[in-house]
Amino acid sequence: MHSTILYNMKTREFVFALFISLACIPIYAQKLSLETERTLMRLDSLLDQMGNIHSQKEARIAELKRASLKSNKIDDVLWYNENLYNEYFVYNTDSAMHYINKNMELYKKNGYQEQVINVQLDRSLLYVNTGLLDHAKALIDSIQPYIKESQKSFFYDVYRTYLDRRSRYNMTENLSDAKQFKKLSASYTDSIMKYITPADPQYLWYKTWEVLGKNKGLEELISQLEKLSKSNPLLTRNDAMVEYALARLYRATGNPDKEVYHMARAGIADLTYCNQDVASVNELATWFYEHGKLERAYRYAGVAMGLAYSYGDRVRMTELGVLTSKISENYVSKKKKQENKQIAIIILLSTMTVLLIGNTGWLHINRKKRHTAERELKRNMEELEKANLQLTLSNQELEKAHQELQKLHNQLQGSNITLQESVEERQNYITQVLSMCSNYINKLDEFRIDINRKIKGKKFNEIEELTSSQAMSQEQIQKFYQTFDAIFLSIFPNFVQDFNKLMQPEHQVLPQKGEKLSTELRILALIKLGITDSVRISEFLHCSNQTVYNYRLRIRNNSLYPEKKVLIQAIQQL
Repeated sequence: MHSTILYNMKTREFVFALFISLACIPIYAQKLSLETERTLMRLDSLLDQMGNIHSQKEARIAELKRASLKSNKIDDVLWYNENLYNEYFVYNTDSAMHYINKNMELYKKNGYQEQVINVQLDRSLLYVNTGLLDHAKALIDSIQPYIKESQKSFFYDVYRTYLDRRSRYNMTENLSDAKQFKKLSASYTDSIMKYITPADPQYLWYKTWEVLGKNKGLEELISQLEKLSKSNPLLTRNDAMVEYALARLYRATGNPDKEVYHMARAGIADLTYCNQDVASVNELATWFYEHGKLERAYRYAGVAMGLAYSYGDRVRMTELGVLTSKISENYVSKKKKQENKQIAIIILLSTMTVLLIGNTGWLHINRKKRHTAERELKRNMEELEKANLQLTLSNQELEKAHQELQKLHNQLQGSNITLQESVEERQNYITQVLSMCSNYINKLDEFRIDINRKIKGKKFNEIEELTSSQAMSQEQIQKFYQTFDAIFLSIFPNFVQDFNKLMQPEHQVLPQKGEKLSTELRILALIKLGITDSVRISEFLHCSNQTVYNYRLRIRNNSLYPEKKVLIQAIQQL
């Protein structure tokens, strides 16, 4: 009987081990940080709002078109056409080409030869972006003899972009040609760097491709770009280029989390700007495909394909077609593996059921024997003792859990007391405000009665003297200031010290002697409370709009954040 029990235990252990080995398939995936996941969630949320974003873009363009109709001066027409071209450049190639062609006609008509060459370069770039590479090459070759020294950096950039697109196009047809075009593209990056200066907004963009080609100086460039990224509002194409450059640098240094983080930020900036010639979302689709996250890869690839189709980018559509095909094939393969796994589990469960039924029958036959029953009883008693010991241990754990629960209960009581004190404090503030309003009403009523009495007594001189004096209103304003200062500083006791951390050391803002808050600090207090409109602030504080404007301008000029929106956000986060 002992051998029977041992057989039964070994059988169950074998079946359980087999079940676990088939059911538990390890997953190897790149772990992304919480910050990166949050940024990806922000990007996903933005994808759901693309309709509204494009509507806002179309509204801006429509407003620009309406404004362009108000003037017939050639300089104004050229300026509006240039701005409309810039709006359409990465949004709608046909419209962009329309406005750049209009400017070329005007430049030719007025003999502006240099501007004509610039327009031809713009047209070449549009051909490149839409994959009309032969058209682009023909146009580039036709204008190359007329390129001036001041136009060389632009010319080299167009040619570099053409070579890059040509290399990507040939990746699916002729790999050796693709490598040759890629090498030539890198050489034109070196040419651009000879003509561009650090003051140029595109300097760090070209510097990125230079250091990536030479594979040195990466960490120093990452440090420079990270400083820009920290204050990057993610609203323009240049913002997207900063984040994209960082992502490519982190890829080269082997930091996949930072690569995805900055590529997602580049995607946010691209989509916000309505950039349909977008590489960031394409790169994210490729990354997630390579790391086995097919659902996300498929969504990003679909978005990128839609943008490329809308923009007319033939090269990118070809790339994305290949990527989408690979994703679909892998998804089908993954689905097939999951189905095979499920079949294996079903077979395993069936086998385990049969074995367990056999073991149960075997035990039932052997329990009929007395000797077996005695041993079974002894074993059961031993197991019961173990169970009792386990129950004792469980009770001890339960007691510990009860003690922890009691501690949490005490903490909750303390929190409730704190909350009650907070409610009482807010009630006190409300009472103060209501009392102040009631006093104002009483004083107004007393003033009305006094005026009425003097009118009846025909004491018009006294009425004129009484209404000409500002003493009473000034007194009430001062009382209002005192009440506002007391309530605000009780809620934000460290506001003055925290705000001065935003200011330059030599321009600290402090209350005047005898005051809790100065007019300047009261303006900042209202901004902290969410009142940012200068007209509302002037009405609230009973001062002129110009006074509020002067104070705000001085504060912004003396702060560490000269940009208006950034400074307001910093104040409201104190």
